[in-house]
Amino acid sequence: MVKRIKKKVKITPFTRYVISMALVISPQFGRSREKPFLLTPFDPPTLLTDFFRQHFAIDLITADRFLSFEEYRNWVVSTKPGEIFKTSNKKGYLNFIIPDLLGENRSASECLFLPIIGAATDSEWEKQFEEWSEGFSELQGTIFRHLIDPILGIVPGVDKVHYLGPVPAKSVNQLIFHLHGRVSDDCRLNQWPIPSLFPILDFKIVENLPVKTPISY
Repeated sequence: MVKRIKKKVKITPFTRYVISMALVISPQFGRSREKPFLLTPFDPPTLLTDFFRQHFAIDLITADRFLSFEEYRNWVVSTKPGEIFKTSNKKGYLNFIIPDLLGENRSASECLFLPIIGAATDSEWEKQFEEWSEGFSELQGTIFRHLIDPILGIVPGVDKVHYLGPVPAKSVNQLIFHLHGRVSDDCRLNQWPIPSLFPILDFKIVENLPVKTPISY
């Protein structure tokens, strides 16, 4: 058997690094509303890839639907960002099979995840994460909501949507805590029931996640 030699990437200021990220979203439905199914595939599958590529200067791909916490946890543990970016970038999206347990995932609505994988230089990443830390612009936010509200079955004036990110997978727990605080504040203001704490990744999982992966092209 021929042993495959792994080629090392020469590190320069122009080296591109792949980073696994997530955008975390919390749809809040009116009290009398039955929660819709939230894991519907995007149409087209590149719906949110196209949004990010149009509005941000990063080469990236997103999932073709939102994931429940359990799905995201299982995916981020088993994924090698560099490899999946190379195999999925041409297609333009990360493909996820629809789960069979519709009832279980219908109830898992308090916190949803959009996996994102991108490639850029260190300086490009630094600039982009600084921009994302300030949130989307008013125009970007309006377009983003126009895209995701129909997928989530949001009824204007009845339901609410909160979201934060994208951030590296290494930082997703902090994002979840921050999002829960924002949702809780809004629920108090509107006299809605305050949701339970959102689930977070086990700290051992986070510790083992790669920060970034250099790629050769």
